[in-house]
Amino acid sequence: MQYFTQPMNVAVIGASGAIGRALVTALAARENVNTVYAFARQPVSFSGIVGVEK
Repeated sequence: MQYFTQPMNVAVIGASGAIGRALVTALAARENVNTVYAFARQPVSFSGIVGVEK
């Protein structure tokens, strides 16, 4: 994702699966990502991930 240098807001569909959860974690750690919107059919907790708000 080196090509995305501008600040951005990101939506992840399927955030409760293994790949979606990993993607949310990776995106939340990036400095150029302002907000990650995580969508899932089942309730999912991202507690412990820096920068994640409920």
